[in-house]
Amino acid sequence: MNENQRVVKKITGKGKSINTLSFMFPVLSLLLTCCIDPFSPDVSEHVNLLTVDGSIIKGRETQSINITKSIAINESEFIAVENCRVKVVDDQGNEFLFEEGEKGVYTSKIDDEKLVINRSYRLIIETPKGERYESTPEIMHESPPIDTVYYYIEEDYSLNSNEEFSGLRFYIDLKAKEEGSRYFRWAIDETWQLRMPYKAEYAIIGDSQYIMPPHFDPFLNKEVPRRLVADPIIIKIDEPIHTCWKSQVFKGLFLENILNLSGNDKEKIPLHFVSGKSEKLRVKYSINVQQYALSEGVFNYWQQKKVELQESGGLYTTQPAQTISNIVNVNNPDETVLGYFWTSTKSEKRIYYDGPFENKIFYDCPKEELDTTPSAFPWGPSYPIYYYIENPYFDIKITALARCFDCRMHGGTLEKPEFWD
Repeated sequence: MNENQRVVKKITGKGKSINTLSFMFPVLSLLLTCCIDPFSPDVSEHVNLLTVDGSIIKGRETQSINITKSIAINESEFIAVENCRVKVVDDQGNEFLFEEGEKGVYTSKIDDEKLVINRSYRLIIETPKGERYESTPEIMHESPPIDTVYYYIEEDYSLNSNEEFSGLRFYIDLKAKEEGSRYFRWAIDETWQLRMPYKAEYAIIGDSQYIMPPHFDPFLNKEVPRRLVADPIIIKIDEPIHTCWKSQVFKGLFLENILNLSGNDKEKIPLHFVSGKSEKLRVKYSINVQQYALSEGVFNYWQQKKVELQESGGLYTTQPAQTISNIVNVNNPDETVLGYFWTSTKSEKRIYYDGPFENKIFYDCPKEELDTTPSAFPWGPSYPIYYYIENPYFDIKITALARCFDCRMHGGTLEKPEFWD
């Protein structure tokens, strides 16, 4: 076990946890009924507003600015604003132009050496209607190297299922320069390996139709017309389809400020929790943590986004409800603009967890013996039918549901990531 993998079993008595919750529920109910007033925002105030989501990150290959129009804060749609002129200007007068690819998405590949720490950058947008929007100058803070990322085996509790379960809680330690930023954000990309219980050797492919031309049929002793014939065929599986990889951006925001600390270090900052019941921990799991040093303004913006995330259930699933922004209409400063332009450098670190978690079996894949005819498939004519030869001397073919052979049916890809250890 390496220095990044600290595994400690945290033991919690079930009876004690349930009793604690039983005590807390009446108190929480009383607080909720007495102290919280419902808030219904004025939806009309946030309709058809310019919304900007963009940044300049040193260490990132492609920079991106998204420009849309809002509809209502409780809606998930974004209306792309096309054909804008977009550029970023630094405090030395250097300009970086952005080009539109996907509708409303403007990108630029900027050489990393041209992005300078402690230099300020300003976003400028000109719309097709002649409106000009500018951000306040944002200083590019240096993000220190990530010190340590690690995990503990911990217990969590589900109110829905009324049960405790184990999983991995990830943490990060922060060690920053005294004179550096005291506001930080972390983003997480996660990748995990899938491995199906059975490795397919053959597949029966159904509904493979071909055209039989007009011909003389000796059995019928007459000419027969052109017709379609369905004939399932057997193919050999040359490429393994039982092992896949899945990747996604973790939909969560992890923020920390260290204003009240004497130094610029902090240990055991909590990140995300992965349930031991998740498919992610069945074989092998990896996270890549990106660390960003922020200004106070952008930290407050992401704090607001974190509240929206908790209320809506997903990052960017709803329009922003508040108006924290550093972007203004030059000709109409009273116009409300949503979104934020920010800058930072990026440091990152990847760690792995080798499963399976607590040796649990997650798949329900009973084996069935398969005759030579597809009709013998125990779940009906669902093609393709995967199988392997268990005993070649007696021609015993073993099959199961297709999802027990083909990991692509679980959303995985057969291509192994370049970074995979």
